[in-house]
Amino acid sequence: MSDLSFLLPLEITTDIMLRLPIKSIVTCASVCKSWNSLIKSSAFTENHLHCTIQSYRRKDVHILLLRERKEIYSLYRNNPSALGSDQYVELPYPSKFVFPELHYLSEYHIVSGTCNWLVCLAFGYDISMQEYPIIIWNPTVRKFVLLPRPSFIWDSYFDQSGGYHCRVKWPRQTHAFGHDSRSNDYKVLRIVSGLEEEPAVRVEVYSLARGSWRPLDVAVPACFKPQCISSFINGASHWIQTLDKVGKRRDQDDDEYVIVLFNMETELFGEMQMPEALRKYKPRTSYIISKYEECLALIETGRQRELNVLQVWVMKEYGVVESWTRLYKISGLVSIPLDPFGFKSSCELVLSMQLGRLNPLQTVNFENGEVKDFVIDEHHTSTRLPQPLRPGYDSVKSYFVESLVLFDHPSATSYF
Repeated sequence: MSDLSFLLPLEITTDIMLRLPIKSIVTCASVCKSWNSLIKSSAFTENHLHCTIQSYRRKDVHILLLRERKEIYSLYRNNPSALGSDQYVELPYPSKFVFPELHYLSEYHIVSGTCNWLVCLAFGYDISMQEYPIIIWNPTVRKFVLLPRPSFIWDSYFDQSGGYHCRVKWPRQTHAFGHDSRSNDYKVLRIVSGLEEEPAVRVEVYSLARGSWRPLDVAVPACFKPQCISSFINGASHWIQTLDKVGKRRDQDDDEYVIVLFNMETELFGEMQMPEALRKYKPRTSYIISKYEECLALIETGRQRELNVLQVWVMKEYGVVESWTRLYKISGLVSIPLDPFGFKSSCELVLSMQLGRLNPLQTVNFENGEVKDFVIDEHHTSTRLPQPLRPGYDSVKSYFVESLVLFDHPSATSYF
């Protein structure tokens, strides 16, 4: 590996490198020692990420991470010409490296979170799979990190009389993934709790920088219950939860909703109010927490006054309850909106719709009210074909941003 640093000043070389696609940058790292050192520096990784985010905003680029059932992952780019790349790209998944003898386990992984092109894959609620590895994965640079065994392993045991004893009824685990900007560290949160009324019994956090788990002695809001769906925005993971009321069942019509958050920097939990119009229980209505551009968002779906309704609310100023604003509302949809997945553009939402016995992915354009099948390319489309014949996307994550994170991480494993 020769040294080509004499060809151009470092500042010009850096500026050129920052404008290249990820794959080209990875190739350049093998050209000479000086380029390798430059590209693998933390400063370059941070600058490249910042430039990429600014470029995506300027060009209105939205990238969706699609996960089909089992272990098929792919990317959808809404504006591929702006990036000089394909609209649909399949991502090689390193399952044979992660589970060399238990290949079938990879289909039980769920996307617990995405942040700066990193994907966190965990095993959802199932406490029986707590010892199987969690993965932090960067599909572009084709590297992944296997997390070590959690510091707390749930162990049901027998009491002295020989009878089965379990400290928490129906134990479950919840994971979240995000970035601590203060220490430039990526963290995985794990919460072990009961499915019923019991509070969380153990909280721990994994630090990618340290490479280890650490238990947290923090107060968890009493209303927190296991949930796979969270959204990482403004340095915190967020969940929608139901407020517990003394002496009342949680399924009563006067339930109220609240947002529970975990700040990745302070490693503390907090609560945040929903918009006033969404705080009270409404029959045949559901809410999904999401992200819209750089704002916390809530997507409301359901039937109101015998009409199929879809609404999007955004918190324009983070943490200020009064800044909740209804951005879009569409009523009278022919199909029943089910699970919102992510934004294909600033005004188009991808979601599953109920059409008879089928639930195809479709896009709703909030500006003109148009509803269309979510066409990925001529070979991949969510059509009205019978379920076994159409792609079964069970997870779509929006606002994906390409980055070099993990490229130089000492614990990362490469695969091809």
